[in-house]
Amino acid sequence: MIVLNKVVKVILSLRNMQCVVRKELIMKRLIQLKTIDDVKEFVDSAKELDETVLVSKEGFANQFDGASILGMMSLIGERIIVSCGKTSECFSQLLDRKQIV
Repeated sequence: MIVLNKVVKVILSLRNMQCVVRKELIMKRLIQLKTIDDVKEFVDSAKELDETVLVSKEGFANQFDGASILGMMSLIGERIIVSCGKTSECFSQLLDRKQIV
């Protein structure tokens, strides 16, 4: 019983550490892409990143790759949640310009 308690404590502490790491690395922004040119610029910038850029329509749980031109075209004019880890300065500036305040 004592060994089992120690194993459970180790697992819980690892989960907590993992959650903390994920919180620090994941950035989320709410943006809106209003034109086809906006979408092309976003997809081109997302493709240049080493990190995966996940996007979802606001209010929906399904996420897909932000580097997918077809997926992004379906979100023109919608409020989009962008989730990603480390970004480039160029991509951060793009998100700043498209961010909904």
